[in-house]
Amino acid sequence: MTLRVTLEYHDKETRKSVLSRLAMANSYRSLEAFLSLNGTNVLPFERGEAKAIKRLSEWSGVPADQLSSYNIKSSGAGSNWWLGPALMSRDMRVGPYHRYCPKCVAADLQQGSGREQTRPYVRAAWMTRAVEACVDHGCVIVEAAPDKKAQGDFARYVADNLERLREEGVTVPLAASVEVARYVENRIYGKSSNEFLDQFEAYVAIDLCRNIGNFAIQHGLVESAATAVGELSLVDYGFEIACQGPERIEAMIAEVITRERPFAIEMQGFFGKLRRWLLRNEDKDEFAGVIELFQGIAERNLPIGSDETFVLPTRQRHLHSVRSASIEYGMFEDRVYQLALDAGLTEPTDLSSGRIYLDAQRTHDILSVALTTLTTPEIASELGINIDRVRQMLDANLLPRVEAAQDGTRIFSRVRRSDFDAFKKRLDAPMATPTEIEALVPIGRATQILFCTIVDIIELVFNGQLAGLRRLSEDGIISGLGVSLAELQPLVEDRQKSATGLTLPIFDPADQECGLMNTAQARQKLATATGTVTELLNFGFLKHVKGFNPKTQRVRDYICSKSVETFMENYISLAHLAEQRGMFGVTVRDKVADKGIKSLFEPTGRNSRYYLKQDVLNLDF
Repeated sequence: MTLRVTLEYHDKETRKSVLSRLAMANSYRSLEAFLSLNGTNVLPFERGEAKAIKRLSEWSGVPADQLSSYNIKSSGAGSNWWLGPALMSRDMRVGPYHRYCPKCVAADLQQGSGREQTRPYVRAAWMTRAVEACVDHGCVIVEAAPDKKAQGDFARYVADNLERLREEGVTVPLAASVEVARYVENRIYGKSSNEFLDQFEAYVAIDLCRNIGNFAIQHGLVESAATAVGELSLVDYGFEIACQGPERIEAMIAEVITRERPFAIEMQGFFGKLRRWLLRNEDKDEFAGVIELFQGIAERNLPIGSDETFVLPTRQRHLHSVRSASIEYGMFEDRVYQLALDAGLTEPTDLSSGRIYLDAQRTHDILSVALTTLTTPEIASELGINIDRVRQMLDANLLPRVEAAQDGTRIFSRVRRSDFDAFKKRLDAPMATPTEIEALVPIGRATQILFCTIVDIIELVFNGQLAGLRRLSEDGIISGLGVSLAELQPLVEDRQKSATGLTLPIFDPADQECGLMNTAQARQKLATATGTVTELLNFGFLKHVKGFNPKTQRVRDYICSKSVETFMENYISLAHLAEQRGMFGVTVRDKVADKGIKSLFEPTGRNSRYYLKQDVLNLDF
């Protein structure tokens, strides 16, 4: 049955608003009283149940099809809810509050028909906190807590606050922007306005804008998000970026990455709230598109691989850092950097290795070629000799290295397979006969007896001076060789006399300027243990050179003083760093590790740990 007094219906009005105005127009004490007398409540009307809509149509005289829009109901699982076709999140609910545009209310009071308090009506867009401004008037939406009797009863609220509402219509401040409000209204009213954002549920699109705005402000892309009428909110600023599409979002993030060059392990802090938001919603179907968007951006712009997870496991590595390439390809960082520099993958830079980005595919092509060489340990294994002896042969240029020495950089000990095969061919020797074996000694034993080196013997072989070279076994290319001491001794003595008289530096333990150190002196200079000096030599950070000791009349390997000085200029031990910081060594080690900085090498036993000075001296901890 149609009520005695009916009202003009507005196409953007909520059903609860129609009920409230009808109750007021027909002199009911309140909306609650009206519905109670009719044996119902507001929920079925808000949800859009067919019987409720039919009943409201009968009461109001408005056709049911005009009343079928703007259902407000739960989405089912979780706390999300529908406002018409737009899915909203829990924090967008209005709760017990009245939300309205004071200027709209003032216009309704002035231009509407019927009793004054029944003229203002609730627009559907006011029913979500996602709308913070009035698109028609450019002012902010006001939120007010009603008396208990007026909760959800807007007509009653108007009747009780007419003077206040008229005053608010004059004093309400303007909004900094109405673009987000316009977009959300279009979603509520079923209109398409942005192809990119419209692919997401409404609340996801708004949260996306908020998090993009937060990211942009966090990284200083704007000093202020001010407009002529006030500060843009995070949502407003993010919307200005997001509404331009995924290419603009990626360009913004790429700009920040290019400027800041974060370590891969720093992406949590770099993306901040944005990444935490994605992780928190990873299992929600409506976030699949957003997560895919940012996963792709992270993979294309950060040096992350299968060991790093942005939100999803990394599917394809697009970028390497010098550090990650060093780990993946088993090369020293300095060598990776030099190869990348030579290939034009990067420009000369003082950035640490984790902040130098390289194209992953081009890096793979370059480093894969470099890996067709042999490492020092591989050479030592095949020759059957100690790795230090291999380094001596490299230093003597008996085996050419892949890369030439660069000023201020290490020489990388890799040898082309073709060069190594040629080297082995020159060491071919016939197998010793049973009668010859008695006059031969293994080559390693010969070096001990005659106080010479394998390099000395090999140079004699290459010069064609050691005709009696024979093979005693097939155990190793060099270790299986045998020589005659009677033939070798005079040749070695001649070489030593020639070396001491012409080329070898003289070792004098009392002369600090002689350019040579023994192990004890190097240990004292570095303030470290003997084992550490050995490790530094093995890794090539300190250099061996041949020197002659007049006191013992022997040629032997000494440590190059210049290499010790160069090492101390560029590196610092954990013990010295802890002493400078006034902390325990373990504490400093953990703090440095938390920053993603690795030591020069992983020491064995109680040997010292070293860091590149430029990585650690200016750290804030």
